[in-house]
Parts: sequence; C-alpha cells; structure tokens
Amino acid sequence: MRMSDNKQKAMIHQLKKLLGLDNDVYKEMLFNSYGVTSSKDLTYKQATDFMTNLKKQAEQAGLWESKRSFQKYNYNNLEGREGMATPKQLRMMAAMWADYSNCETNEDREKAFRNFISKRFSVSDIKFIDVKTASKIIHALKIMTEQKKAV
Repeated sequence: MRMSDNKQKAMIHQLKKLLGLDNDVYKEMLFNSYGVTSSKDLTYKQATDFMTNLKKQAEQAGLWESKRSFQKYNYNNLEGREGMATPKQLRMMAAMWADYSNCETNEDREKAFRNFISKRFSVSDIKFIDVKTASKIIHALKIMTEQKKAV
C-alpha cells in the first residue's frame, strides 16, 4: 500500500496553517476520518482525500482558490472551427488535467499539459487539437486519473 508522500504532507500542513487549525482539532479530524493522528500514517489516497476536504473548507472560507476556477470561460474565442475541438472539449481536457496534475500554478499546469499533448499526441498547443485527437486525449486522461486514484 502506497503511503502519503512528502508533497502531500507539505500541502496538508500548508492548508492546516491556512485554515488556522490547532493540533487538537487537526488530529481529531484525522482520527475521525481515517483512524490516524498524523498525516505520515495516511495512505496516498487518504492523503489526497484529506487535502481535497481541506481545500474545500479553505475555498468556502475564501482562503483558497480552486485551480479549476480559471477555466470557466477559457477557449470561447476558439468557437466554430470546423473539425477542431470545441471550447467545451478544451475546457474538459484542461479540467481533467488540472485534477490529474500535481502542479501548483496555472502556468506550470498549462506548460505540463502542452508537454503531455506534444509528446503523446504530437500537438504543440491545446488550440490545435482536432475532434478526433480530443477524444483520444480525454480517454487517456480518464485512464490516467483512474490509475492515479487506484494507487
């Protein structure tokens, strides 16, 4: 069973600090949800789930901005291109990549996605993805995300 990694533990503690959780509350949250009192004892999946819950709390408190928030209107300028991926498909791929990626900034995430589609699908930028390739990328991202969650 894969245990939480250092990056996850660092993010959990960053969110703990951001939310102003004292050690007793933090340990109680861990124990009630996962039966542990330290992020060191979480599995990789549990750490991911715990981070997601902390991020939601921080978002609701106005302390954290979701990495998906930047995508709401992206790619609308690419509407109506015959044979090319629609803005909705492009946003879907970007959202799936945002969920899959461990990058912290939008810039790093976009760069990593360009690198991924370039190496795997020979497409230099998201705006050059055609409908057929979009379907292949979406399928690949679904598989990659499922595999990541299974670990």
